[in-house]
Amino acid sequence: MNVYFDFNNFLSFIHSAKDTMYDDCMRMLKDNFDIIFTFSKKLIDEAGRDDQNDIMQWFTTMSNGAGNIYWESEIPHNPINKDELLRRPYIQSVYCLDEKNRDKVELFADKGLLEVSMIGDELKTLSSLFVYSNQYIQNIFEQINRWEDIKNYTSHCTDIIIVDQYLLSSPSIYFSNIYKLIKCLAESAKNDKINIVIITLKKQFDKLSKIENEPDWNTIYSELREYVNKKCRPNITFVVAAKENFREHDRTIFTNYKLYASGDTYNYFDNNGNKITKGRYLHIHSLADTGNMVNAHKFLDDMQKLIDKTKVLNNSNIMKDRKCNFLKFD
Repeated sequence: MNVYFDFNNFLSFIHSAKDTMYDDCMRMLKDNFDIIFTFSKKLIDEAGRDDQNDIMQWFTTMSNGAGNIYWESEIPHNPINKDELLRRPYIQSVYCLDEKNRDKVELFADKGLLEVSMIGDELKTLSSLFVYSNQYIQNIFEQINRWEDIKNYTSHCTDIIIVDQYLLSSPSIYFSNIYKLIKCLAESAKNDKINIVIITLKKQFDKLSKIENEPDWNTIYSELREYVNKKCRPNITFVVAAKENFREHDRTIFTNYKLYASGDTYNYFDNNGNKITKGRYLHIHSLADTGNMVNAHKFLDDMQKLIDKTKVLNNSNIMKDRKCNFLKFD
């Protein structure tokens, strides 16, 4: 993962060294991140003596880090160009930006799409990438007693990609499960449109009614857009396949900075809020960890192959908006 620092944000971050989370965040950066400075080394030479000492100590600590350090990045441009950042690899980066010397930082941060820190919030933003304490993977199944609880483990996102063969098998519990889950995952992005991709079987067997049928895609599309965000209704794409062509068994949710893997289903609750899943696991993986990021990109590669195959077999099985920053439909 990449983290971008404006000069004043960099100073603010290293001055937070007494905070209890600082050492954990430093290890995270050292082991997993490329550090991209938007400023030149000249600014360090012009800094005060105390700041220079702190900076040199920081570089000493980072000297054998796994990532690289780059200088004088032109990205992000000033003023921020949202369209420029909403593409890979920028779309999975962290931005520590100086709102005093940049235009539109606060406006961009308010979109809730990417992890953006203004001066003084660098440690808070970086530490939010941990799942729990300084962990990158955690089973949070017992902590999820309603879908609102998952908001304690989410990060900003532009895209939500869900893969579950039987996700839409029971229309009677759509609102208490998939609709509510997506709304909670998209909680931060209240002020902009996000992309939702649902990859599932074309025909679903409803365990409650004991009937196999094809979901009503038009109704799900309309209800989900309305439920998730009335103000900025999301783009929604359905990718559906026959069972013989659907090789992905795992139930996975991908977002920009976090990936979720469930045991048997994402239909956890009935309409009274009772937990009805028989699973034991809901693992969350922070993509701040290099290994987790590699696995997430492998997942995306596999989903792209499934989409490419679907286009050849029956292009009409890719329905609605066909928009995603991580997958291509055309």
